[in-house]
Amino acid sequence: MGNGTDGLGPARKSSLSDEIADRLRSAILGGSFAQGDRLREGQLAASFEVSRAPVRQALAMLEQEGLVVVRPRRGAYVARLSYEDVLEVYSLRLVLERLAIEFAILNATDADIAELSDVVSAMARGTVESTSEQEAMALDVKFHDLIYQAARHKRLYESWCILRTQTQVLLLTANVANPDFAMGTFERHAEVLDAVRSRNIPEAIRVMEDHLRWTYIHAMKWYRASETRDITTALPGIGQRTSRPLSDLLPSPHRLPMSPD
Repeated sequence: MGNGTDGLGPARKSSLSDEIADRLRSAILGGSFAQGDRLREGQLAASFEVSRAPVRQALAMLEQEGLVVVRPRRGAYVARLSYEDVLEVYSLRLVLERLAIEFAILNATDADIAELSDVVSAMARGTVESTSEQEAMALDVKFHDLIYQAARHKRLYESWCILRTQTQVLLLTANVANPDFAMGTFERHAEVLDAVRSRNIPEAIRVMEDHLRWTYIHAMKWYRASETRDITTALPGIGQRTSRPLSDLLPSPHRLPMSPD
């Protein structure tokens, strides 16, 4: 009798729809498509030399990421984040990044901190050298990705991955290559790095919250210049901190018991 795995064969690294989704994502974030552009299944299928089915599956994946909107009987379009979308991304990132920075301070290795330092150094070079919006956005997102990785918290990292693409879109819309924005974001990432190096959780929480608040306020200036509502007051409690760090309430991976009591 077989063991239940006979005949399954080796797993493929990725499906055709995964590959198409990757290429479309890169094209959208790279500026080949603008927000609101229609993504026609037939044209995409012809370009990729595939049937419509994997294209449709790829568009569904990108819709889950918030990068594409699929409208019944109207087709798929490159998403444009609404005001409410921006506030939701901001408020959720505020919670996730607060937790990430605490766990990163508890668990980051010297190698982790060195990688963060390399990214900040690249940001510094970008403030004096010509850099594209895509390059500036990639550095910003890479820094935060490294923070989540240093936290050694699998589910927290998975939660960040859900927001990452929408964060990339928002940063591109905010014109992260603008010299004023680039200098400001470099300075704030440098402050976060200093707090991680010093292993100072309260200071790290403060600078991370200030960094996110500054980023989203400036993003909104470019994103919806005609909007009259104020992002600083739209979400009650934004920027306020509890008296205790979350790491006092949630166990660090280094503090988890090896077996149940």
